[in-house]
Amino acid sequence: MRCSALPANADPGMTEFCAGIDAVSGNNGQSAPDPQAAFQHYRRAAELGRAEAQATLGAVYARGWQGIAADPARAAQWYAKAAAQGHAGADLDLGNMYAQGI
Repeated sequence: MRCSALPANADPGMTEFCAGIDAVSGNNGQSAPDPQAAFQHYRRAAELGRAEAQATLGAVYARGWQGIAADPARAAQWYAKAAAQGHAGADLDLGNMYAQGI
């Protein structure tokens, strides 16, 4: 499902994830990007079980982003949650972390 075609009855996790995309992009250039608001939306979407948001938080914690410190243990937790739902990218990133001994 694309965020630009999000139906009114979309699940809350998808709604939060799309709000995060809007915040980080500045509503597609219509306003200033707000990475901190984006992070909060991604976190809520991840907590609601949205695999894409869980993988996104994994990446945020793996690398650090916008003042959020890298935290490999948290990254692995979020990647594992997304991978358990079949998110291939999170599965790959988690495997790479394990291969590197993280």
